[in-house]
Amino acid sequence: MATFEAQVEGLTSLSIDGSSAPTQTELTQFLTDGAKEIINILPPNLLDWCAAQQTFTSVMPGSEAETMNTGKILRVYRNDGDFDRVCRRIRADEKGYANDPDEMGYASFTDPVFYTENNKLNALPQGGSCKYDEVQYPSVAYGDSAISVFPDEAEYLVSLYGAVKSLQNVLGDKSSNSAITTALAAIKAELDETQAVCDKIDADLVLAKAEVVLAKAEAAELATQTDNSSTFNTALAAIATELNKVDEIIVEASTEFDKVDNVIVEGSVELDKSTALLDLGETDSEAQVNTALVLLLAAVAQAETAADEFDNTVFGDEDTFLTASSQLTRVKAAVDNAEDVINSDQPSSTTDAYGALAAEDTEIVTSALSIAASEISRAQAHLSEWTAIGDMRVKEVNVALSEADGQVKVIQAHISQASAKRAESQSRLSAGNAYLQEATSIVSQGNAYIAEAQAYISQAQGYASEVSSRAGFSSAKSQAIQGHISTAQTYVSTAQGFGSEIQSKTAIAQSYGAEIQSRLAVDSAHYGWYEKQQAKLQADYEGGIQKLLSGYKG
Repeated sequence: MATFEAQVEGLTSLSIDGSSAPTQTELTQFLTDGAKEIINILPPNLLDWCAAQQTFTSVMPGSEAETMNTGKILRVYRNDGDFDRVCRRIRADEKGYANDPDEMGYASFTDPVFYTENNKLNALPQGGSCKYDEVQYPSVAYGDSAISVFPDEAEYLVSLYGAVKSLQNVLGDKSSNSAITTALAAIKAELDETQAVCDKIDADLVLAKAEVVLAKAEAAELATQTDNSSTFNTALAAIATELNKVDEIIVEASTEFDKVDNVIVEGSVELDKSTALLDLGETDSEAQVNTALVLLLAAVAQAETAADEFDNTVFGDEDTFLTASSQLTRVKAAVDNAEDVINSDQPSSTTDAYGALAAEDTEIVTSALSIAASEISRAQAHLSEWTAIGDMRVKEVNVALSEADGQVKVIQAHISQASAKRAESQSRLSAGNAYLQEATSIVSQGNAYIAEAQAYISQAQGYASEVSSRAGFSSAKSQAIQGHISTAQTYVSTAQGFGSEIQSKTAIAQSYGAEIQSRLAVDSAHYGWYEKQQAKLQADYEGGIQKLLSGYKG
């Protein structure tokens, strides 16, 4: 037969090992808990399959020493020297009477008693060799394929219980994804670095603009030293014109890169919201699911308590089963009375129904039959009363199991709520990617302005070369102008390089965003399947429990 681990894997499609979710250690705990829960609600006719016999020596009241394992005692025996006699149960506060030979309730070798007090078991009279049958809770390991002290017809429910708990473990693990968290952190890191690069671009453009201003001042000074009508003056005027264009273009480029900073901030805000929604979905569902689990355990405990009462109120209570005051004893007494007045010489051989009929005394015959009918009705009433007690306990167990089913639905509802927050988080991530795309577009526009500025600077350099060739006496000024223009061009080239770096970083951030969307889609698909499978297995488990209880009632 397949191991319990293999059965759970077959029901859930999970691969379970020492580091999976759940781990093999956790699966062992789930299986052990499942066996315990099932034993607690088993009908009395199956409890013998879960019991083991223990031995002890009875002691005087007040010296009780035998500690119970589970408290579910089925039978207690005391040996009278010849054979084991079944002990009748008494309350702990009656032990003094059972130990006093002057009391009517005194326990004798042929009529021994037992009682439980403070998790201790004892029998009277003291000093006897005793045995008791006690229900045991087995430990079920993931590698086991059977449970030795457990009914075979309930064994499959342990696998179902382990499968349900394993899927709940997977659903809880799916509420967070370290890969998605890592990708979000990487996006934020790239955006932070992009903002720093934008600041560097602004700084280089400011320096380039300062160099252009210095070049314009040198050109203006050179113009005052030359003939305004000469070609020399025309070239200087052209240099000033081109540099004015560069000045304007740099302002426009700086404006565009300022927009990038703002757009990246907005994209970062959306990504922060995505992270917050993921965290909120985990926090909200975790707290509510934990609360519902507490209520679920309470409902199962209530079902366990009600099931225990089968033993206490139907089979273990002397007033309902054992003594002369019990319903079944009253049924037998009533039937015996009816038989006596019909054909058992009561009140005499001539006055029972058969005797009176033989004597042709119809009046006595009618009276005897009337008494018999009354006794039969009384027997039926006592029998109905005993049956109603068992039905009441079954209904109480069903109510508690219905409450447990309600709490399971609450857990599923909050798990669905966490899934909705994940979907909203994915929407926020898409919005963040849109902002990144907009930033890329703006950077491209800024780079275009920088390229245009370079063209104007190159043209100004051409005019500066003309001025240098036409006016050797002003070569120093021309060299100064060229130096400033060259420095400005260096700054602009550096800024352009930073612009390319921004595009690279935004592309990296977008690739991380695509990775997050892909992982969220896969997680959502797995989450939905696990959720449906968990609900189906939960229904199968609860249906199996109901069949056990229905089989007892039938």
